Amino acid sequence: MWECSYAKEPFDLKLLVLWGLRRVWIVILGTVLGALLVGGGYCLWNGVITGQKQYAVTTMYEVIYGRDPNTQYEYTYINDFTWNQLVTTDLFLNFVKEEAKKETDALAALLEQEDFAQHPENYLVADLPSDLRMPTTTVTTSDRELSEVLNRVVQRAMEALGEYKLEIERIMVADTKEPVLVDNTPRTLQASILGAVSGALFVLFALFVYYCMSEEIWVPETFTFRFGIPMLGTVAASETVLSETDEANLTYYFRGKKQIAVTAADPRLDLKAVVKCLPVVPDLTYVCIPSFEQVPQAAECLRKADGILLIVEAGGNGGRRIMHLLESLKVQEVQVTGALLWNADRKLLNRYYFGRRKG
Repeated sequence: MWECSYAKEPFDLKLLVLWGLRRVWIVILGTVLGALLVGGGYCLWNGVITGQKQYAVTTMYEVIYGRDPNTQYEYTYINDFTWNQLVTTDLFLNFVKEEAKKETDALAALLEQEDFAQHPENYLVADLPSDLRMPTTTVTTSDRELSEVLNRVVQRAMEALGEYKLEIERIMVADTKEPVLVDNTPRTLQASILGAVSGALFVLFALFVYYCMSEEIWVPETFTFRFGIPMLGTVAASETVLSETDEANLTYYFRGKKQIAVTAADPRLDLKAVVKCLPVVPDLTYVCIPSFEQVPQAAECLRKADGILLIVEAGGNGGRRIMHLLESLKVQEVQVTGALLWNADRKLLNRYYFGRRKG
């Protein structure tokens, strides 16, 4: 009796590659759709929905550090990270708010916004490009004039900070740049590339899962290993006869038999067309028996036959149907002796066998 070997079936990497190459268009489609969805969505959101002009003003300062009265050495310099953290502290923002009272109502409204209170780093940053005594501040808003006003306030707040901190004697404005338009162009190209890669990886993963979950039979060895029943030959969709090798296999395997029952798991399969492809052997008769699942009475005819040739449709996710049929025939004490792969993909088989003629 047959014994299913799904759990022991080896993973056929070569068949997976050949199977995947036939579906490379799906990967290309997923890549294009991923680029369009992610890149297009990013561009729409950042360039149309939320996109707006931003103006930045940068000021450079000169810091004069005090000296330790005991050692007469200058106090330790403030580094770039500390400067950037310092301008977003409550201490510095309080200086800004005090100086803002002397300016326009628009600036006061900006400072009262919840976004400014929670994320001041979106409006104000500090840096130390080169010289430890020359920090810079950059203010950014959506209005050119408002950026200039906020920059003046920040300058006075920096001067007030210099008077407050003991290690600093004085902070002076060294240079102020004109407002510049911030380059906030959406990174559509980068987003599209990310979407394309993500789409391709998602499709590849989906195809791999589908391949692992499917039970399609494309090569004879898969069926033989899985069900323990010899696959005697293959017939491609455009072929009308067996190859000489497969004909010899079938003739030898059924030698001395008088009647061979030809049946299939799929009741739609044309068994008469299959019989026309089988070799003519003296004293051997082929009898078409409908699927047992379709005609239960077919089991009696199968038991009377000297041999049973099961026709298996290539591709077609019918692995479970075949397993169910074989299990049912096992209950009926019917033993399938051989199988034939029908409507096989000849190009796939030739590539699988490195061009060697097969079937």
